[in-house]
Amino acid sequence: MTGVDEDQFQLSGAWNFRDVGGLRTADGRAVRPRILLRSSQLAGLDDAGRERLLELGVTDVFDLRSYGEAERAGADQLPPGVRLHATPFFPPRTDTETAPHEAHELTAERARSYMLAEYPRFVASDGARTAIIETTRAITEYDGVALVHCAAGKDRTGWLIATLLRAIGVTDDDIVADFLRSNDAIEPLKAMLAAKFGEPVHGFDEMLGVRAEYLESAMKAVDELYGSFGDYLTAIGINETVLARLRDRLLA
Repeated sequence: MTGVDEDQFQLSGAWNFRDVGGLRTADGRAVRPRILLRSSQLAGLDDAGRERLLELGVTDVFDLRSYGEAERAGADQLPPGVRLHATPFFPPRTDTETAPHEAHELTAERARSYMLAEYPRFVASDGARTAIIETTRAITEYDGVALVHCAAGKDRTGWLIATLLRAIGVTDDDIVADFLRSNDAIEPLKAMLAAKFGEPVHGFDEMLGVRAEYLESAMKAVDELYGSFGDYLTAIGINETVLARLRDRLLA
């Protein structure tokens, strides 16, 4: 993987931040930097973090969290002029709906099974498809710089980013390598949860991190539900015309 030389923790007030620029396609092209970014939630963004978003030229932020999550953790603290799109993957189920990493009572033994069941839900989600096409439109129709985030920036964000990268032909190795970089952010996530629950968080790396098999379970669900990845893109609304524009915009 050839990524941009960016420290993924340099967005002040957030964590698990990075630019997917530099990832390679099978035909040797590379993803342009400063067009598609990913991060954790931005509720804690401070002045330095907001200034950084402006420096990067961010025009659109896509918040994949449920409305309940956003209410509990706080709204994104964005600089003026940056458009916020609330695009939750799932409709509200209960007032206490939690993100995967918020399931504090989940045992480590059950965490892997939980995540292997959770990722295929992304594929079947109407909200996920909406988030993917809206992010695509921001990039292709408005020449925007898009930042995508959920809560921890690893699961829902990981699936949306992986979908766009695969759509434009980034190699599977680079897609997985970028996906797994979220494991470098486990410690900041533990610190956030410790502050939330009032006690240290030990273990639970299966839940707080990611594994390649989580992403593989979603890709398998694509084939089972849609027949092929191309058919999945069509169902989302990414036809050949849109895909050509996406490649032109994202690939150098």
